[in-house]
Amino acid sequence: FDILPLFPVVHFLFFPLFFFFFLMIRRPPRSPLSSSSAASDVYKRQELALFDEGLASISDIAGLDHCLRLSYLNLHSNKIYHISGLSHLALLRELNLSSNQLEEVSGLEGLHSLEVLNLASNRLTQAG
Repeated sequence: FDILPLFPVVHFLFFPLFFFFFLMIRRPPRSPLSSSSAASDVYKRQELALFDEGLASISDIAGLDHCLRLSYLNLHSNKIYHISGLSHLALLRELNLSSNQLEEVSGLEGLHSLEVLNLASNRLTQAG
């Protein structure tokens, strides 16, 4: 059995697939509010989803203090243990902090527009 005649077919089918995976592996991780977003876009951003990013603190989110129009923030499945740094988000209507490491609910003062708060699957022991 001679495999040489099959080489162009194998090359044609598998090279694009290999190239795609190579690009996916080599692509550097991108911060959600960094180089890919123009500075003006950060100020206009209304929704931000950073689920399963390994964040230990809300203050780890670079540029969040500039997202004054943010109405939806999804921080599901991170390692956040303390709520802070959200008081400037006066237009925030929905906050998802489910599946984190929260033990208490505090730091939500000033979020007067908040309508939906998801704190499921945390280690909550007290609110206040």
